[in-house]
Amino acid sequence: MTDKKIGTPKLRFPGFTDEWKQRKLKDVIELELKGTAKAKMSGYESVYLETNYLNGGNISYVDSPSNVDKNDVLILWDGSQAGTIYHGFKGALGSTLKAFKPKSSGEFLYQYLKRNQQIIYDNYRTPNIPHVIKTFSDEFSISVPSNKEQQRIGRFFHQLDITIALHQRELEHLKLRKSGLLQKMFPKNGEKFPEVRFPGFTDDWKQCKLGELGTVAMNKRIFKNQTSSEGDVPFYKIGTFGGEPDSFIPRQLFEEYKEKFPYPEVGDILISASGSIGRAIEYTGKDEYFQDSNIVWLKHDNRLENTFLKQFYSIVKWQGLEGSTIKRLYNKNILNTKINVPSIAEQQKIGLFFKQLDDAITLHRRRLHHMKLRKKALLQQMFV
Repeated sequence: MTDKKIGTPKLRFPGFTDEWKQRKLKDVIELELKGTAKAKMSGYESVYLETNYLNGGNISYVDSPSNVDKNDVLILWDGSQAGTIYHGFKGALGSTLKAFKPKSSGEFLYQYLKRNQQIIYDNYRTPNIPHVIKTFSDEFSISVPSNKEQQRIGRFFHQLDITIALHQRELEHLKLRKSGLLQKMFPKNGEKFPEVRFPGFTDDWKQCKLGELGTVAMNKRIFKNQTSSEGDVPFYKIGTFGGEPDSFIPRQLFEEYKEKFPYPEVGDILISASGSIGRAIEYTGKDEYFQDSNIVWLKHDNRLENTFLKQFYSIVKWQGLEGSTIKRLYNKNILNTKINVPSIAEQQKIGLFFKQLDDAITLHRRRLHHMKLRKKALLQQMFV
């Protein structure tokens, strides 16, 4: 074994000062284990570790004892995602996987390989039918500190991953709760009132078409030669709608078009009419402009509450698009779509309720994003 000293990370736990060393993967593992095909179940009931299960699929069992424990690091050896790294599973190893049994911290080894997964994808797979190269553990270099420091780093990132997973579960729980409530708080097809209502509301909901409540509006067309990669006012195209703009228009043009042509009011719900159709974004009043025909809104009167309309868009079945492969939402599809509406007071109550739920979902999504960014930064600082 040849060790090469390669310096120290920017951030370390107190008490650790020795330089890290570069070794080959084969030198930091005790055993490299190749999986076998699934056998019939009879006596044993070991979990069969296959990619479907590792990625959240159903559990299956095999008539084999477990040969992988939770300290081992798994790598998908064959298939389009060959090189994907897993950790924390116990069971019988499937035929498309290999297991590395580490000499020290499996959590440290997992974090190191996971951090370098793109490098594995790019440099350690065969080009045609993807396989991880047979000599992977002989060729792949890994930077390691002492066993004690590996254990400390591994425990730290394990706890961080638990926290991230907790935020992810809370986010998924809120999204599922919202989905279930939308089904119960909007009438099902042919019904005049929903399964769940706020106290004090008993009137039937009225069914009509969106075209009876308003008209489709869009911004005046902007041509490519009127845009630039930087400038005064963001111009959102269908590809950047709801994200970061990559085009801008001059303020003078914006002010002119905003004055002369249709422009959304604060609270209007903009929807995507191509690509991922029906994506809804509330216009908050910022100076920004939107691609005509691809980003539109319903210009309506006071019979509709925008917060209610936004939630309707999340469950709507657009007229004329059911079972269709069409990826464009035309004005006629919008205007001919049926909607059930209660009184304005009930619309406001429903809209406010789901807005608060959406705010909670957004908060959890931001926390999760922040935690992932924090982990990424720490991986950069705590590894060599």
